[in-house]
Amino acid sequence: MADPGPALRARIERAVGSYERAFGCAPRWVGWGPGRVNIIGEHTDYNAGLAMPAAIDRWVVVALDRRAGGGLEVHSEDFDERMVLDDGAPLSERAPSWQRFARGCVVEYAARTAGVGGWRAAVAGDVPLGAGLSSSAALEMAWLNALDLACEGGLSGLELARVGQQVEHRHLGLASGLLDQLASQLSRPGELMVVDFDTMAVRYRQAALPGWTWLVVDSGVRRELAGSAYRERVAECARGLRAARALDGALEGFRGLGAGHLEGLREAGHALPALRLGHLLSENRRVVAMELALSAGDAAEAGRVLDASHASLRDDYAVSCVELDLLAEGCSAHPGCAGARMVGGGFGGCVLALVRIDAHRELVEDLAREYGRRTPHQLRSWRFRTVGGAGALRLGT
Repeated sequence: MADPGPALRARIERAVGSYERAFGCAPRWVGWGPGRVNIIGEHTDYNAGLAMPAAIDRWVVVALDRRAGGGLEVHSEDFDERMVLDDGAPLSERAPSWQRFARGCVVEYAARTAGVGGWRAAVAGDVPLGAGLSSSAALEMAWLNALDLACEGGLSGLELARVGQQVEHRHLGLASGLLDQLASQLSRPGELMVVDFDTMAVRYRQAALPGWTWLVVDSGVRRELAGSAYRERVAECARGLRAARALDGALEGFRGLGAGHLEGLREAGHALPALRLGHLLSENRRVVAMELALSAGDAAEAGRVLDASHASLRDDYAVSCVELDLLAEGCSAHPGCAGARMVGGGFGGCVLALVRIDAHRELVEDLAREYGRRTPHQLRSWRFRTVGGAGALRLGT
């Protein structure tokens, strides 16, 4: 495998050092998964829609080795916590999410391969938690790539992504789509993915827009999707599709929906599902519009697409919050910004803005000053590079 590069190599060294301090010996394998940003196409993946994600230069790394006697022993560098489980032992109902992810990845991988036996691992990362940049998928893909290399399982990238999705479904109780895992696993350096979740077709396009940069602004508001309205949105969309199919027996799925179906839902008293599905239809159109804008080098149009997406997520899908609205509006109002929107599941996390390179420092300073005046949260922001997807290495000889 190609050299992972200095930034990722530093994260690998941190995880390996954590393993050595925790267990007094060196690990044999490391796996990593990058966080991701979704340029456009939010809450579309579990509704057979379109999206445009990319992996970013923040990673979670799992340093791994066999554990004699079976079971699972994991040290989390970031939480400074240790988990020890004997074979078959259940997790406590109060176990934190990182432990559920670790056990879930081992259980779900073993169910599909010969990846049995005990494991010992240390986990370290720098993907911000709860910021909408998919630290969870980064963790899943780091675990699963390390396990697949150690077990010589040979699973494809898509298969690994699907295993990660099942970890969230079965061990975290999240009815999530596949966007995060696909982006973390299959991204390419310097490119954006365009994913059709109806056909699972994936293509790539250049991420650069000359003179402009993508800026992530962290609201400081953290959320756990399992405790949010995320499940409600999934259920509302499913109810809306069932109601639309009851009105139109020829309708097969989400991608067959049109404006006439939404009007029929409203007339039949299904106003809320019609609103949610209205976001899906308009967001799919925005993915197409964004690709056209980027291909044409039209930053102004790309910004308008971002602004329209935020408005739809705020008003039709109702997954924004006061802080995200403040940031999106503050970015879009700045003369150096083409447009902005919330990213991720919602109810907190980050805003993505398309900003002129020569104006991004001024924008951040102005935004931080106003945000600090109106909220108790401290603003963080960074520009990102698009990077390649998850992988794994065998250490030593």
